[in-house]
Amino acid sequence: MTQTLNHTVDVRSLVRPTSGTSPETALRQDPLTGTLVSVLNPRPLSLDTATVLIDDYLERLTELVPREDVAQWVITETCHAGLVTAEFTGYSGPTHHTRVVAEQGRRWRQRASGDLLTDVMTAELLEGDRMLLNNAHWIAFAPYASAHHREIMIVPKAPARTLVATTDEEREDLATTYRQLMGALLRAFGPQLSYHATWTMAPIPHCREISRLWCSVTVQDAPVDSTADATTPERTAAWLRRLL
Repeated sequence: MTQTLNHTVDVRSLVRPTSGTSPETALRQDPLTGTLVSVLNPRPLSLDTATVLIDDYLERLTELVPREDVAQWVITETCHAGLVTAEFTGYSGPTHHTRVVAEQGRRWRQRASGDLLTDVMTAELLEGDRMLLNNAHWIAFAPYASAHHREIMIVPKAPARTLVATTDEEREDLATTYRQLMGALLRAFGPQLSYHATWTMAPIPHCREISRLWCSVTVQDAPVDSTADATTPERTAAWLRRLL
């Protein structure tokens, strides 16, 4: 059975640097479930918050990834009515969703002799209709096989299985990409934006069929202008591109 370790972060703690670890933010273990938990209050979403989130994810994952009892980290970022929280969850083995992606990757490699996520990224770049952002190191697009018509996927161009494995330039580029994406979403859905983002780090050392991390952002609201709502990935990307 896969064991879960939770580490929940309140982005309000990111307003200014602090020295040491306060009792409020310390990683602690639940005596009943064995989970590691740290819970704080949410912070209002802003463009600055979007940038600071990336810095915080990198800082915390740098501390957490070396844990030998955790194979995979997943960050669940939730914004409800304009308030953001983030939760780090550590698993002793790959999650069910990750195992599904790994199996798809294995079958794809047997069929096409390629890497699944690399080939998906290449196809999106070539077609372009669903592309939202394309910079030196990251792309953001509305995936062809999306589970929701307001879903955006972010992936690195170079293989990087966790955020910790990215270079300084890639990290700066990601912060810019995420800030631009949040800017478009705020213009589309207003200050009470609600979304769910899952940052999936590839498990170590499992699932070598997964070459890189990915982030999936799903918006749960209807847009400010209801007539502009898109019902296909292509229309979603075209609509949001105009708001960048």
